[in-house]
Amino acid sequence: LAGADLRRANQCGANLQGARLTGANLEGSNLDEANLEEANLEGAGLAEVSLNGAKLVGAVLRSANLVGSSLEKADLQNADLGGVDLSEAKLTSANLNGANLEQAFLNNTRLQWASLEGTNLSEATLDGADLREAHLPRAELGRASLQGVRLREAVLAETSLQGANLQDADLAGADLTW
Repeated sequence: LAGADLRRANQCGANLQGARLTGANLEGSNLDEANLEEANLEGAGLAEVSLNGAKLVGAVLRSANLVGSSLEKADLQNADLGGVDLSEAKLTSANLNGANLEQAFLNNTRLQWASLEGTNLSEATLDGADLREAHLPRAELGRASLQGVRLREAVLAETSLQGANLQDADLAGADLTW
């Protein structure tokens, strides 16, 4: 299915485990509760896609476009999201433990109550993102842009923030213990 045009497809609950969807266009599709574990979606067009409750454990989404997509309660453990654009996306209560989001764009993204333990967000751009009560222990945020980010009551224990830009960030009640 590499390069396929699957715009606005309804694949709710579909089993696409291990699928090769590199460069595919899935914009506006419904993939709620779909199984995309170990799938390759590198460079895929996933803008405005609904992936609520989807399983993307170990999936490769490098350089994919997920602008405005909804991934609430999605499981993205150990997924490779390097260079992905998740601006304006909703990842409320999503599991991103161990994921790679190096150099990703998460501007104005909603990540309230998300779990990002051990996640690599180095050199990522999270300007205006909402991470209230998010769980980020041992995450890597070195050289990340966090301007105006909301980290109120977030857990950032043992998180690396070396060289990060935290201008106008809200860290009220955040756990910054080392």
